[in-house]
Amino acid sequence: MNLESRIQLMAKLGSRIQKPSELRDEVIQKAINRNPWFTKRSVNQALDNIAGCFLDVEALERWSSAYDIRDTKRYTIGLIMAGNIPAVGFHDMLSVFISGHINQIKLSDKDNILLPYVVEELMAINPDVSEYFHFVDRLKDYDAVIATGSNTAGNYFERYFSNVPHIIRKNMNGVAIINKDISDEDLESLGHD
Repeated sequence: MNLESRIQLMAKLGSRIQKPSELRDEVIQKAINRNPWFTKRSVNQALDNIAGCFLDVEALERWSSAYDIRDTKRYTIGLIMAGNIPAVGFHDMLSVFISGHINQIKLSDKDNILLPYVVEELMAINPDVSEYFHFVDRLKDYDAVIATGSNTAGNYFERYFSNVPHIIRKNMNGVAIINKDISDEDLESLGHD
């Protein structure tokens, strides 16, 4: 599967996961049941933003054109996903796939419903894509790793994966200074950041 095929496939996925369906509703309810911090609104927002922001053909073409993506050798990239935000690891998964590599995914126990749903929807469009996505309980036989977790987990990941190329993300914090004349609209927008 070449880059253009992967882009077209992801664009079809965007259209598919944005459509309301009984399956989507069931998956959202399962995700909420798994993680009490998730709400119907936050999961819907995550899926809609993935579809609308990441899976647009022009956006995918513009984004991927900034890189020298060659379809000559595939690597297995181990992904350790966080579970604090619905489908938070999607962009890592997308990046590995668009670059033509194989995703070996260790899901968080707190968010192990949404990404398998997305991959199942992708395989419904093209079953051949299954060779690019493997959900595992433990990473093994990988060429590089992308891991996201707390500062404590991040320190462990840095030591454990020190022998392979890796990207380790730890806690991320943001600060906003809110003055007394902030509008309700601006305050609400800040909540979407």
